[in-house]
Amino acid sequence: AVNGFNDQSALLSFISQANYSYADKYFVTASFRVDGSTAFQKDKRYGNFPAVSAAWLASNEEFLKNNHAITSLKIRAGYGVTGTQDIGASRYLGLYSLSTQYNNQSAATPLQLSSPGLTWESKYQTNAGVDLSFYNRINLSVDIYQNITKNLLLQVSQPLSVGFETRWENSGEIKNNGVEIALGVTPVRTKNFEWNLDFNINFNTNKLQNLPA
Repeated sequence: AVNGFNDQSALLSFISQANYSYADKYFVTASFRVDGSTAFQKDKRYGNFPAVSAAWLASNEEFLKNNHAITSLKIRAGYGVTGTQDIGASRYLGLYSLSTQYNNQSAATPLQLSSPGLTWESKYQTNAGVDLSFYNRINLSVDIYQNITKNLLLQVSQPLSVGFETRWENSGEIKNNGVEIALGVTPVRTKNFEWNLDFNINFNTNKLQNLPA
């Protein structure tokens, strides 16, 4: 018996990014990424993934510059899309195996169902937050976020009449919401000694939805 296996994969990426700041108060970053993967057929191979974020350093405004209590205040927000393709090569192809015999001759039997519509799994991420510092001793950060992952790359169960238990498909989505709070305090700070206390807590919910029946 002679057995063999050949597997090849390639990933090609292009990324551009622009940053802008004005008066050390307003900041904007934008990026655009294009990824191509041989995990998908040619007309589904490339995915576009933009992202943008902005921040306002309010503590540098005139109305807060002389505030002795608030030493730093930043408000920020962002939105971006990322992609996943790490399922192995050639999952979209209909494959045959030549490892069996029929009538003492090599025989080809179906090994993998084709999935011509297979494409990128995409995560859409939105977040907003605030960073606040009092007297250079108390630091508070609060973040809220929502992540929605669409076109999940899953092995979906097939009818028994197909002859295969599963096939790779884009199916379902995950919705993730949460709040993160981080608090840092420096009760004691001297020339030779500093004592820091840190606390953080997270509230998170996940929901898997739109799966095939």
